[in-house]
Amino acid sequence: MGKREIAGFIVFEASEDFEQGLALKEGEGLPLDGILNWASPENPVYLFDTHAGAKRAITRTEHYRLAFGDETLPERRFCKVVRVTRRAG
Repeated sequence: MGKREIAGFIVFEASEDFEQGLALKEGEGLPLDGILNWASPENPVYLFDTHAGAKRAITRTEHYRLAFGDETLPERRFCKVVRVTRRAG
């Protein structure tokens, strides 16, 4: 097996019944760095550069969800950050 390097970090929403990677939704009326949402062909799973950036997105989404009562957004308690690796070189 070859050496591996970190490619980035993705956020998963997971419960007992499912697990899926989340996308980053950006646009007018949303926080500057966007919020997490479910991935689609038009808005694929987002790869964050840092673990801290992924954690900030979880926090930002939770604050937005609570402030606007948007029950369609992922909840912090179901989110986890996963490291993505690739072959080095």
